[in-house]
Amino acid sequence: ELEDDLQRLLKAPSGEEVPFNDHIFTVSEVVIKDEERDTVYGTLKILHDATREKLKATVELAGATAHEMRQPLSVLLTLLPMIREKQLRGEPLDEEFEVFESQCKRINEIITRMLNITHYRVKDYSGGKKIFDLSGGDA
Repeated sequence: ELEDDLQRLLKAPSGEEVPFNDHIFTVSEVVIKDEERDTVYGTLKILHDATREKLKATVELAGATAHEMRQPLSVLLTLLPMIREKQLRGEPLDEEFEVFESQCKRINEIITRMLNITHYRVKDYSGGKKIFDLSGGDA
């Protein structure tokens, strides 16, 4: 199995990311040739361990997701006891349901932005940390 994984890593085309032994490698190839004689001597394959970069991006995305989702979720959790109280008193709940619906739509927008991520961008967050920028603007 290790031999198969190693072969897959060595045969991967340039630009591909290949998982190998709990790491992610980015593959690059450089053709070694003599331009004057139009002779190709071989190909140099460069493997870059991109695991740290991938983990960093994952942590930044998780931080942004938690930050963005926590706000509407906090509103919903605060609203629920109010709805319960008003329901017990037989009062109308139109306003509360409007807020509830708007916060659900906000969560849906956040998820849609996450599904449409095309660029890697970070922004400053509290405590000197960086989180992924889910704003949806082009880089």
